[in-house]
Amino acid sequence: GLAMTLIGGEKARETPIYVGMIVINGLTLATELFMSRRMRRDAFREWTSAGSQAREQVRMRDELRYARELQLSMLPERAPQLDWADMSSIFVPATEVGGDYYDYFVDGDSVALVCVDVAGHGMASGLVLAALRSGFTLLRDSLHDPAAVLQRLHTLVAETSRRRMLVAVSVVLLVRACVPGGKRARPSKG
Repeated sequence: GLAMTLIGGEKARETPIYVGMIVINGLTLATELFMSRRMRRDAFREWTSAGSQAREQVRMRDELRYARELQLSMLPERAPQLDWADMSSIFVPATEVGGDYYDYFVDGDSVALVCVDVAGHGMASGLVLAALRSGFTLLRDSLHDPAAVLQRLHTLVAETSRRRMLVAVSVVLLVRACVPGGKRARPSKG
């Protein structure tokens, strides 16, 4: 249409229609280019944000899995084999990482059974639990006096934590019984 207008042929009177079409198409093209660039930029931002969130979720999942494996590795593999007592245990955590712990500490003719529950779940409980486990391991030779060990561990938690933590601890000390004359009592069968 533009060439016909320039040549001045028969279609010269339709020139305003062609000019109008060119202007409208030019405006439409410019608007489309502007909008598509903006849409591409928005889509790219969304895509990179979704990718960052996905990477963060994978990282958190991996950290929780590692923390769970670490917590489970702190538990005894099996109960101690004693000829005077039968013991067993099982651990089924409620979440990936929590504040539950148990252990056996054998010392000659006695065994201390320790159960710990730090209030709450998650990493904070797991960290307090790791400190308590270390404390019990370090104080294992003093478990013949559970009250003294618990007092020292209370001081440890109270002085090292900025938050108030509720920790329930149970220490049961089992001592092999002796009968008069120095002989060991045999466990009853049945």
